[in-house]
Amino acid sequence: MEENPRALWNNLKQRYEQHKVVVLPEASHEWNYLRLQDFKTVDEYNHAVHRVCQKLRFCGKEPPEAEKIEKILSTMLPSEIILTLSYREKNFTDYALLILTLRQAEKNHVITIWNSQQRPMGTAPLPEVHANIKKSDQNGNTQSGGSTGKGKRKRTRKPRGKF
Repeated sequence: MEENPRALWNNLKQRYEQHKVVVLPEASHEWNYLRLQDFKTVDEYNHAVHRVCQKLRFCGKEPPEAEKIEKILSTMLPSEIILTLSYREKNFTDYALLILTLRQAEKNHVITIWNSQQRPMGTAPLPEVHANIKKSDQNGNTQSGGSTGKGKRKRTRKPRGKF
């Protein structure tokens, strides 16, 4: 039971300093091997970055914004080299703005994929069928609506000419 606030503070500081010694190597290892391409979504990656940066902040070693941005751009998939170059040309200085841009691009990509899966490329959409469109059959007779003509009297044409 310590009553002196200074002594209490020193004991707490010593205890958490020991904890930092254990957390720092683990957090540094996580940071070194953190790659955007290992995550399914940008949100999952962003969550992992915040989790690791929180550990590093606790240890007094939080990476600066520029290092976080470089981490994203250097760990994107090699197939996305054109996107990586375009993001580099924009000279992002704010990590949150880059994450927002990546999330928007990911959402647009998901919508594009969804649209392309609705029907094969190069095919026109099926025409809409409307109940009021008149269809004509091979004999030139017309039917209206969605009925098949069953149960209706069939009209016959009167021959033209004199009787």
